[in-house]
Amino acid sequence: MKKFFSMMAAVAAMFAFASCGNEPETNEPNKPTTKTQLETPVVTVKDVTETGFTIEWDAVANAESYSIYLDKSTTPTTTETSYTFSNLNAGTYTPRVKAVAAKDGNYKDSDYSEKKEVVITGLTSADWFTQTVELLDGAYSVGDGYTAYPHDSIFFNWKGTGIKDIQVVALPTAELETLTIAALEEKLNSYDATTLTSILSSVNGDEGYAGVYMGLTEKTKYTLVTRVTNNDNLVYFAKTAF
Repeated sequence: MKKFFSMMAAVAAMFAFASCGNEPETNEPNKPTTKTQLETPVVTVKDVTETGFTIEWDAVANAESYSIYLDKSTTPTTTETSYTFSNLNAGTYTPRVKAVAAKDGNYKDSDYSEKKEVVITGLTSADWFTQTVELLDGAYSVGDGYTAYPHDSIFFNWKGTGIKDIQVVALPTAELETLTIAALEEKLNSYDATTLTSILSSVNGDEGYAGVYMGLTEKTKYTLVTRVTNNDNLVYFAKTAF
């Protein structure tokens, strides 16, 4: 009987040894593999204009492409290490870039790069809107009991195509030069819906809209600033000095 138990013990030991030798490798499909995260791109900004800018970064090892985030509607992807934004509205932008890994590889996407703040002033020319200013040569009745005079008023004309919004202000030129876009927009005067609809019907018409801007200070250099938005949501700041 002792011999039988010793033989059974020997067989059990052999079975245990064989089982240990057949353990699955760590890279088998039934065991998850930890993926290495790609390095985060370091972004620089260059060639800033009034309507756009370029961002660039060094190539990230093992990256398949790069995903760029500007806003919810602008998320391009590129295999290059630079990207140029153009035809942008005035405002502050914070582009970010992340390195994208191949889905079936041993790497995972990087974090997004640190935000880089870029301020641009908007479109400087537009073939869909024009603004002209003319000085008065005498008193001019503008209705409702108001009279415009050469020392405190100007004529202006707006002509456009597909314009859907207009805001305007006349500022001393010296003051305008010190304002940020955000500060300038706070000074713009908006029209109520009924008035705006009436103005736009003329602006988008054959002859455009003729108006008078009053309340100016004589012997002061001004700039008439008009913020117009078209049906494609492009914003243009028309600036006419007088």
